Amino acid sequence: WRTIAIKHEGKQHTSLQEESFGSGLGTSYEVKASAIRWTSDWKAPLRDKPCIDGPQIATVVGPPGEEIYCDEWGRVKVQFPWDRSDKNNDQSSCWIRVAQGWAGATWGAMAVPRINQELIISFLDGDPDQPIATGRTYRETNLPPYKLPKHKTRMTIKSQTHKGSGFNELRFEDELGHQEVFIHAEKDKNVHIKNNNGIFVGNDRKERVEHNETVSIGDHRTEDVGQNETIRIGANRSVTIGGNKAETIKLAKAET
Repeated sequence: WRTIAIKHEGKQHTSLQEESFGSGLGTSYEVKASAIRWTSDWKAPLRDKPCIDGPQIATVVGPPGEEIYCDEWGRVKVQFPWDRSDKNNDQSSCWIRVAQGWAGATWGAMAVPRINQELIISFLDGDPDQPIATGRTYRETNLPPYKLPKHKTRMTIKSQTHKGSGFNELRFEDELGHQEVFIHAEKDKNVHIKNNNGIFVGNDRKERVEHNETVSIGDHRTEDVGQNETIRIGANRSVTIGGNKAETIKLAKAET
């Protein structure tokens, strides 16, 4: 014979605070087994795969001492609040894919969720084996970059220096009368333009360089000043002209 099912049932009335009713019934334990002949063919009935209804909240985790932890596909690991193991490290879950705003073949948007950030985890077709991070949320321990609703007119992309202090930021201010595009580079800023670059300033322009400045122009340069120009040099000035120099002064010229 081949056992295909076993059912266990035990009763202890006194443990259910039924002493007065069940004191005479004692404790019972019953086992029921179903069996078929060994030569009979039998397959266990298929059971429906568990289905997860709706998204869940989870926190990004990783090895101790890390701030960013991902694999070559940008997947991360998370800790679910219902997980009683409470590991909170790189063993808390499988690798989980992260939805990005734009994804192409070596091009698109890339922002890897960092440890302790809160994610919204969805499951494709409700399959618990196909989790994917579809969103990110602020919470009490992870507040927005600016206080709200005080700065509700601001839109920003603000990062944080990895294992250090500081940030990079691209910010837009839409408050009427205070509109602004703000760019902050914590260290270097590099702009690469393969063709033309045009800049129009409708009012004043100020530029301050606290160290050295080098300008290299491959061909011609034309500068037109509509009114006065003042140049102050605190030390020496050297000018080298490889060809001719033409100077026209329509009024007086004074040199000291």
